[in-house]
Amino acid sequence: MVTTAVLLENPDLTPGVLALTERAVEAALATAGQGGREVSLAVVDDQRMRELNLAYRQIDRTTDVLSFPLADTDDDPCLGEVVISLPRALAQADRYGHSLVREMAFLAVHGTLHLLGYDHHTAADEREMSRRAEAVLQGLGIGR
Repeated sequence: MVTTAVLLENPDLTPGVLALTERAVEAALATAGQGGREVSLAVVDDQRMRELNLAYRQIDRTTDVLSFPLADTDDDPCLGEVVISLPRALAQADRYGHSLVREMAFLAVHGTLHLLGYDHHTAADEREMSRRAEAVLQGLGIGR
């Protein structure tokens, strides 16, 4: 289950974009055998993202996505929260030449994979995360 909070107004962030982003999180959970888990999804502006990045990672700049694990045990239904910067998602969609829905879904899946324990500290880890994210997006028909 995905609970979404949108903490800014933007006409590009339509109900359809949000619905597909939520479906991407649910698909990532299901693919990992964690379909019963809950994820909170927040969409914020760059200022809020910068504040979160500074407070939790001691990095004083904005970023595109942050993940906050909340589960104390494997049985805890609430896995955590994924926070996405809408301005970063819009800029990256433009830079990479694809839709906002594709970028939002990618960032949401990427954040969810972090909640599931995946990381990208090494090149091999990054390839694995990218492979998993692309498989989820392709399964939803969200291509580049």
